[in-house]
Amino acid sequence: MKHLRIIIFLSIFSTISNTQALATIIKVKKTKGLSAIIESSLPLEEGVTYTLEVDKLTEDPNFSKNTNQRKNSLSIGGQFSFLKGTNTQENRFQIEGRYGWTSVNYDYGPALFFNTYDLGAGFNTEFYVGGFFDYNLTPHRSQDSFYIGLTSQLMAGNLNYSTGASSQIYKLDAGCFFNWFIIRNSTALRLEGLYEIKRVNSSVATTDITGFLGKLFVVFYY
Repeated sequence: MKHLRIIIFLSIFSTISNTQALATIIKVKKTKGLSAIIESSLPLEEGVTYTLEVDKLTEDPNFSKNTNQRKNSLSIGGQFSFLKGTNTQENRFQIEGRYGWTSVNYDYGPALFFNTYDLGAGFNTEFYVGGFFDYNLTPHRSQDSFYIGLTSQLMAGNLNYSTGASSQIYKLDAGCFFNWFIIRNSTALRLEGLYEIKRVNSSVATTDITGFLGKLFVVFYY
């Protein structure tokens, strides 16, 4: 009976020791070839060789992976059309650019929008400034090929008509987005589905416009 108690005690002690060993957290700070700089939850001594007694290494989802290549972003989207019919024509040039600061859970930054179009009576020109804010529903990490989230965009600007008149415009967009990295860590396609609320103020009247729209961007990270 005494020997049985000793065996049980040793088994429990071994299980606890192995659990503590497996629970050790090691974070890789920098790599170069087969060498690496690491941080450990246990104190390590310089020059000493250690062996990891585990079958496999897994990433702790509560610790963000190095995202040095995704700290900043530049997004560019546009539309070009040159259409002509029997009694009408439509020439349109539209471009939107954004600069963003990127983290695991949030992306945000300023935005610019320029649009000029001709419906047969001369060019009308729109120009807006504003900003965007993203909340990432899936964490934005450098090893992931895609992630999704919620986005909101607020912009204000002017619409100048070919007749010389002008209007002030305010826009609020809200919706979701999907980012797919076509070149790992550097270039992604971004698709947005948005609901837009727009207010157009002119000297004649104030008009509210609402509806759904989609946007496509190429995003460069660095």
